Amino acid sequence: MDTVKNNKGKIIILIFIGLVLIGKHFTDQIGEKNLQDIFRSEYKGLVLKKFRRRGNIILCKNLVTNKSTEIYATRILNKNSSIGDTIIKIANSNLCIIKNKRKNIKMKCYELDFK
Repeated sequence: MDTVKNNKGKIIILIFIGLVLIGKHFTDQIGEKNLQDIFRSEYKGLVLKKFRRRGNIILCKNLVTNKSTEIYATRILNKNSSIGDTIIKIANSNLCIIKNKRKNIKMKCYELDFK
């Protein structure tokens, strides 16, 4: 009984480390699933605003669900898009199409993160 009292701190630390490892395992699985969902999903949105906050961010209005979405865009996507353009992410690919009155641009968008 005395050894349990003496090792109480060590036991608490081991339990804490175990819980942290279990939590990390589950969050990694959730993150991997979200990336797969992003890859498989299709998105069509209208560019409302462009700004820089730790990277290039484009604020879009989803034309299907009518919700605002922040897109962490690649440099190429940010450079070629302007307010009022339509961004279409093709399902099961890393390709995006920017549509506007003058041109249709098809580009790879590896860094896209729809939140």
